[in-house]
Amino acid sequence: MTSAWTLYSDDHGAWSYTYSGFDVNTDGAVEIAVEFLNEYVRRHRGTKIYTDFDEHVPRLDAIHPLRKVMENKARPAKDIKTFFLWSNAVQGASEHWN
Repeated sequence: MTSAWTLYSDDHGAWSYTYSGFDVNTDGAVEIAVEFLNEYVRRHRGTKIYTDFDEHVPRLDAIHPLRKVMENKARPAKDIKTFFLWSNAVQGASEHWN
């Protein structure tokens, strides 16, 4: 088992996270996890997805794809400042385990 995860914010700038566990050996499991993440963000009025969980295959429409973060090409300074404003109130949940 592993987890797919993301950080996102709503139109008020409130940050949250969500994740979904999946079995890497099960065909289609990662796609189901990605579908869950996208649906969860939409359902909770998310307007920005900040990062992806897969460095090699971009799976979410993320502002700071993990590959860019790992290559030190991401420029998240403004988003990090906003994150720290909300850091005491970050909420998260997982509703789905395969």
